[in-house]
Amino acid sequence: MRLNLQDCTDIQAHIDLTKERLAQLGLSLFVDNDMTRFSAYLRRQPKTHGVPNTHDPEVTYLHPGNSFWVYVRDKATDRIVACHSQRLLVTDDFIEDCVTQTYFEDLTPNLDQVPIGLYPEAAQVRIGGRVLLGGGLYVHPDWRSRGLLIFNRCSRSIAIRHFRGDFLVGTLLNTPNRQGMAMGGVAYSHWVPCIRGGLPGKPQASDVIMAWSSRAEWLSTIRRDLAARDAGRPRQVRPAVRRFPQAGAAAAGSHD
Repeated sequence: MRLNLQDCTDIQAHIDLTKERLAQLGLSLFVDNDMTRFSAYLRRQPKTHGVPNTHDPEVTYLHPGNSFWVYVRDKATDRIVACHSQRLLVTDDFIEDCVTQTYFEDLTPNLDQVPIGLYPEAAQVRIGGRVLLGGGLYVHPDWRSRGLLIFNRCSRSIAIRHFRGDFLVGTLLNTPNRQGMAMGGVAYSHWVPCIRGGLPGKPQASDVIMAWSSRAEWLSTIRRDLAARDAGRPRQVRPAVRRFPQAGAAAAGSHD
């Protein structure tokens, strides 16, 4: 599906809406394609899950043509208080990339690869083409629960336009205390349990889920944001839809 003029108009309107909402809080939105600055910032911050390997330039091949990050700066202190990154993957099958762990785009193959515990629900999902993988969502503790997460949705709108993505994908850590933020603020259309046992070095996460939206679904999501603005009411985030409701309980906590 090609982006048309109305799509581009709505994407820009969503970015403008985000800047307006942040300005009301004394904040400004910026975008940068230097992922070294992203990883350096995230490593210095308190209460994070760390830099995800998929978005760490020390681990995987990132450059201005396949990745960027957005950040929110407090005008009063000139301090960055939130960030989120996006990277482009061109793939026939994102789930197969998860199984083989080639979505890191490492330059050297592994002789000894640790297998992942892939849930059968995830094995049924087919996502391919130009896939936009989000990662490293962070809001400083001083600014949590203050309505900042629209900047996270905005990063996807920027990515759809910049990389002309077919799908937006995120992985979410199963930490129940962040359920409202992950499923409400992230606002993907679907999720399934994906990786059993969490991520290496993160024993507090018993599971990882995968959440995603198609391009058309994300355009519908941002249009709901715009419609809520035009109606003069707060945006009502609808819960993400599960394709496989028979499997497990709702997971939470964002690593996206």
